[in-house]
Amino acid sequence: MILVAGLVAAFALNKTEPTNRTAATLANTGPITGTYTAAFGPSIDISGRQQPGTEPAGKETWKLRSMCGPRGCVASAARSTGTYAHSTNLIFDDISGRWIAVALDTEKCNGREIEEWHWVYLLPRPDGSLAGEWIYDSVECYSKRSVTFTRTGDADIASVPDPASLPARVASPALALRGFYRSRVTTAAGQPKLGDQDFSVDTFCLRAGDRCLSRFVLTDFTDHQLFIFSNGAWTENSEEDVPCPAGGTSHVRMTGVFPLPKPAQDPITSLSGHGMEDASGSVCKGGPYDQVFTRIRD
Repeated sequence: MILVAGLVAAFALNKTEPTNRTAATLANTGPITGTYTAAFGPSIDISGRQQPGTEPAGKETWKLRSMCGPRGCVASAARSTGTYAHSTNLIFDDISGRWIAVALDTEKCNGREIEEWHWVYLLPRPDGSLAGEWIYDSVECYSKRSVTFTRTGDADIASVPDPASLPARVASPALALRGFYRSRVTTAAGQPKLGDQDFSVDTFCLRAGDRCLSRFVLTDFTDHQLFIFSNGAWTENSEEDVPCPAGGTSHVRMTGVFPLPKPAQDPITSLSGHGMEDASGSVCKGGPYDQVFTRIRD
């Protein structure tokens, strides 16, 4: 009887010890760990106008698990409730005071399945909340929503990936393409000449640093160009219908390659590339072109 009682007691102790250790590891430590209500604003387009026919402003619930170490601060995030068509798991890095997450998803754009970039940035506020924007970006479609994460309490973070086990973020050299740039396009003889145009440029990258998106938006918000960075160069692949100055509408496809400048620059002061414009459906014709973006200010 004494032997049996001893075995039972030993089994009971061994059974409870892992539970206590697990509870200790799941404490809500870290700068932004907890349960958050994410309040989203309406969907707006690149010029700031509200987009008709989109999901209205609403709320979601997210769990965040964060830590800081020698390589900086990082947070894993998982959605608990919500119905917006966007990524439900994110990894945030604290980059110069902003929590930034970038993810890829597949969504519908103009009736087609496309690769969509999700770029989220959050700024800590004095009241403890985090406020910023959730941007949805692809070659043909763009939208964004304001978002505010407000902590509502501790979170059961057992199901959220441990940020301490994640690989370190890799800073891509493409991030040096930022600020305001003036574009100058040179075309072959006989092609229409384009005037110089000014663009604001934002670049954001996957954590691995292998792929980035750079969006060039005209300062009057009337047009944009989108480049994808990988393997040491930006590529442009776009297709759209545009008015032909001589009348009618042209179906235009643009393909271009813009190598990373050497030696490396930060910020990039000049980016040059070569491309081909294919136009059909009107008297306007395409052809080869050279394009240079020159940085004019932050």
